[in-house]
Amino acid sequence: MSLVHFNINIFRALVLLLMLSLGLSSCRKQVEYPLEPQIEFKSFDKIDDGTGIDNKAFLAINFTDGDGDLGLKDEDTLYPYNPEGDFYYNMLIEYYEKKADSFVLVTLPSTFNARFPYVESNYINRGISGEIQIELFYNNPLSTADSIKFSVQIIDRALNKSNVVFSPSIFVKKTNSKQ
Repeated sequence: MSLVHFNINIFRALVLLLMLSLGLSSCRKQVEYPLEPQIEFKSFDKIDDGTGIDNKAFLAINFTDGDGDLGLKDEDTLYPYNPEGDFYYNMLIEYYEKKADSFVLVTLPSTFNARFPYVESNYINRGISGEIQIELFYNNPLSTADSIKFSVQIIDRALNKSNVVFSPSIFVKKTNSKQ
């Protein structure tokens, strides 16, 4: 047996092994999620802006969606994405303050709601998962409450609503103790 014939057999075996491993790795079962988006609270990370007062933070949630139809484009402002006749949000965020021993929903002049970014169409009809962060200005200057929390819900393009998740209680430093 010549050295060339031996090298060809090794090459063939390596190619066959590579094809077999690629074939087996492509047989992995795709993860299936419900068609309605599902979310879970991940984190609330305060941003130190150097003032010694709590003002901004990143609120993060994990999400899954069985058909990948999350997010809206900038031009998605007409029916069915705009049922109230004004700018429609698909990430609904509510603000709560602690009063006595319980948290109470507070309606503020401005909203924390946001638009979940558009997920490209190559993910449509495929289960997707990920994390989204939103920057919030959360220190309510009209309130003395030092404990707050948020609820979050997202809505996909088929208008399926996710579950509602709540942040844990968040302490808000209202004044700079160094002053």
